[in-house]
Amino acid sequence: MKRILASAALCAALSTVAYADNNEIFVTQSGNNNQIGNAAHPATQTGIYNDMTFTQSGSDNVIGASSNPARLQGAIQDGDDHVMDVTQPGHRNQAIRLEQDGGNHSDMFIRQSGNDNTLGFIRQNGDKHLADITQSGNNNSGNARQVGRDNVLMARQSGNANDFLILSGDFGVNGRPGACTSCDVTLIQSGNSNYSNVWQQGNNQMASITQSGNNNTAYTKQSPN
Repeated sequence: MKRILASAALCAALSTVAYADNNEIFVTQSGNNNQIGNAAHPATQTGIYNDMTFTQSGSDNVIGASSNPARLQGAIQDGDDHVMDVTQPGHRNQAIRLEQDGGNHSDMFIRQSGNDNTLGFIRQNGDKHLADITQSGNNNSGNARQVGRDNVLMARQSGNANDFLILSGDFGVNGRPGACTSCDVTLIQSGNSNYSNVWQQGNNQMASITQSGNNNTAYTKQSPN
């Protein structure tokens, strides 16, 4: 069973592809110049029991964007039992190249609210991953990546101009060789202009960073056990 439901208004661009059975894509776009993928790089699901839900409201929202046109990508799900849910209210929000690359039981929930939020490159590869990221305010940015099994990543940003970079694995040059098993990352930033950088690679690692106020900076790194 394949279901693709799309509702778009005012100059929205949409391109979706689904393969195999029991894939579902739900897209709702309202406002101006919204885009999810394109004909060359559509939002793609391969496998079974995958779910995609996109909601965009406001103006100039994009899911899948890059300065390099050859790398334009909407969202990719490849494998079994994936769920991806992205909601962007506000103006000029971007969720750039979201993908869940193989494995089982991966979940991704992303909420952006306000203006000019950018999430960056979100990637999950392996089994039983969960990424739940919420951004509110203006000019927030983020980058997250998970490789391995049983990883959990949760990020909360509120205020303006907060930014984070999180790697649980995948430290190789080509972006593939790293692995992290049973890693937990919880990041909460409130206020303005806070920045956090978390690197984890190895087994059974945990990082929790909480920053409140303005202009706070945190750098952490954990090597393999």
